[in-house]
Amino acid sequence: MLYTATVQPGTLELLKNLLKFPLLQPFALAGETNLSLRLGHWISVDLDLFTNQAFSEQEIFEEILLHFTPVIELDEARNTLSLLIEGIKVDLLAHRYPLVQPFFQEETIRFWSVEDVIAMKLGAISSRGAKKDFWDLAELMNHFSLNQMLDFFVLKYPNSYIGYVIRSLTYFEDADPQEDPVSLKAVSWEQVKHFINSSVKSYIRF
Repeated sequence: MLYTATVQPGTLELLKNLLKFPLLQPFALAGETNLSLRLGHWISVDLDLFTNQAFSEQEIFEEILLHFTPVIELDEARNTLSLLIEGIKVDLLAHRYPLVQPFFQEETIRFWSVEDVIAMKLGAISSRGAKKDFWDLAELMNHFSLNQMLDFFVLKYPNSYIGYVIRSLTYFEDADPQEDPVSLKAVSWEQVKHFINSSVKSYIRF
């Protein structure tokens, strides 16, 4: 079951339409909306469509222009395309690392596996520590142990230093001033930090 109330109807419709495009067949939903649809913990507004293959940014951009209006290009780089499609932010990115688990489909939506998304979340926290990533992490800790999560990270990024990731999990200073996500489970930022701190302490003691 998907928690479709966590995204606006127009965002969900756009997602389903984009995933029908032949050029986007190698892509699947990742990021915050992947998790909000599957866990139902907070309201998500953006779409992250990732692939593990190289792609032509210009070819995809031109195809999208044929089907939607307005479309604003926010950023373009090699294997990266950031757009505003009918007012909805859509990021297309090649994340060229091994898959922990294959993509899967539910209700016509292609998803990255939760194991892969966990690994990417840990990577994001170790590099920038956005509040929404910590919020996702705390919710994921209701479903997976920290040990399992770190195992997923090592499978996806075998050459990374796991010690740095562990230290990053309790560094909240950059995230503190950021706006809170709209929680659907009445969870506060202080509760998120306390839960993560407790999980990390338990992992280190173990």
